Amino acid sequence: MSMQQEASAIFEPGESTAQQVRISVETLAYLALFCFALVLRLAEIDTTPLMPAETHNALAAWREVMPNAPGMRLIATSPILFGLQTLSFSLLGASELTARLATVIAGAALVLTPVLFRPLLGSTRTFLLSLLLAFSPVLLIASRSSSPDVWALLFAMISLWAFWQAVQWYRYATVAVIIFTALLFLVGPSGLVLALILLVAAGVTMLWRRGTLLADNDEVAEGSLEGIRASLKWALPLSLLGIVVVSTGFMLFPAGLSAVGEVVGGAVRALTQPTGIGGYATLVSLFYEPGLWVFAIASLILRRDRLTTLDIFLTSWVVLGIIASLLFVDGVPDHALWVTVPLAGLAVNTLVRIFSPDEDITFLAAPRWARWVIAFSLIGILCVFTLSFQSLARSMLAATGAALTAVAPESDSVILLLVSVMFLLIGFFLFASLWGNRTSWQGIGLGFAIFTMVTSLGSGWSASVTQAQNPAEFWHTQATHSDTTLMRETLFEVADRLSGAFPVMPVTMMVPQDGEVAWLLRDFENAEYITDLDDAIGDEVVILPATIDQSQWGDGYVGQDFTVTRTWNLSTLSLIDLPALWTQQQARVPWTGADRVVLWLRTDVYQGLDVSSEVG
Repeated sequence: MSMQQEASAIFEPGESTAQQVRISVETLAYLALFCFALVLRLAEIDTTPLMPAETHNALAAWREVMPNAPGMRLIATSPILFGLQTLSFSLLGASELTARLATVIAGAALVLTPVLFRPLLGSTRTFLLSLLLAFSPVLLIASRSSSPDVWALLFAMISLWAFWQAVQWYRYATVAVIIFTALLFLVGPSGLVLALILLVAAGVTMLWRRGTLLADNDEVAEGSLEGIRASLKWALPLSLLGIVVVSTGFMLFPAGLSAVGEVVGGAVRALTQPTGIGGYATLVSLFYEPGLWVFAIASLILRRDRLTTLDIFLTSWVVLGIIASLLFVDGVPDHALWVTVPLAGLAVNTLVRIFSPDEDITFLAAPRWARWVIAFSLIGILCVFTLSFQSLARSMLAATGAALTAVAPESDSVILLLVSVMFLLIGFFLFASLWGNRTSWQGIGLGFAIFTMVTSLGSGWSASVTQAQNPAEFWHTQATHSDTTLMRETLFEVADRLSGAFPVMPVTMMVPQDGEVAWLLRDFENAEYITDLDDAIGDEVVILPATIDQSQWGDGYVGQDFTVTRTWNLSTLSLIDLPALWTQQQARVPWTGADRVVLWLRTDVYQGLDVSSEVG
């Protein structure tokens, strides 16, 4: 056969040498889920000012990137955040977006981490678990800030996957140790606690299963341990190298090593010097994700006689997370992430049972669409119930006392509540008599899951965007006020007058060097922090606490008041406030304290006189 004939035989019509790339429906579903999670985290991210818990780490990174930035050098509480924020600030400048960008991406990536465990969970459980994480309000709120707890959970999931893989492929043992070491020393105090939770949960599971956590027989377990030991000779040096490289930004910022020591010190202080409410993280999880708790508990009840090794591990994780929130008292709501993944992992079992076929035929064989009819009927009833309950909750806010007898509820709301409950009971018995109890419960579970997922996602968006400056929001009882944006704009307007739009005018201020005002003035190189009020006399632009009256330090100034943060004390909450707080983020006492500053301009500056020659 000639070369021409061979070529014609190879390139037959309808055939191609290029391999066709086929993307499955499952892959497209995960891509859509990732895009959905990423859009939720990026939308309006730059309109929400940094919260008090975010400014310290952001300023620590910014002052390393910009040595001329005002203020003293700070030690970051999270080495991973320090490294990533210095990188983003170096490339894109400092802003609310760049301070949070890396954590936003990590939060979206967390939604896809169940894919790592697909061979263990199966395709259905894996996708449902990713779906629950995508709709998790706790994960949404935390990943829309520069929270190190998001990185802690991401490292935890990757390290668990690597340990699981190490049983069959020993080279993964080194990866597991490196990632677990990063969880211990690069995330922050909360990462160290989460690592201990995972270790103890694994120990409890092994004791429960008599040492067969990942293997079904002793020979496999013994061989795995031998292979793992042999592959760990490079784990420790590589882990140490990774800590140094990440914390110092490839040795560009040697001060980052100080943050590693701060991790251990912060954990010790949180355990020995409590500053918050014990169990606050658990309360946050119950407040924002009640559906996860309901389905997780239902899963344990339904599978109580046949709990798997994974069920025991996840249950131990949840219990230890609750205990840790009681001991690790620092009042950080982000620690609710400690139980989010194990709760979702348990809840998935209940969701899978919802879609299992029903063989309990009472009158008619239940069609596939039966549970969907019941589900949407329940959603309609729950919508009516919720609207009437919110109206009743608003009427409770008008009560003058703390007793329930002081409430004067609207009659229409009470009637709608009773009617919706009545329809719920009648509908259940009607559908049960037609399609059986199992199908009825499946429809109710499906409707409740859809309703709680949508409403929980709405509460997460509200807490992180629309109610971000509301201190009565349960997530942040100390919230940065929108006045801070106005204050920064005002400062740049003054700079435009004094120094030709360049932020080089001198600003004298008596504020914390790692607080919200310090972040607002990050670009003003000639800003000066003072502790003595006499140092501000005669300066052109002065920022002082609102508690200091003008008569205490001098005349000849014009001032404008700005609210920096507002605080809400949980002790003001009573029983009749809880319904409105839970459904609408409202309370009879909206805030209990405010941190305010006054921007003072010398009279000649305020009147627009030419003082540019005085500006250094």
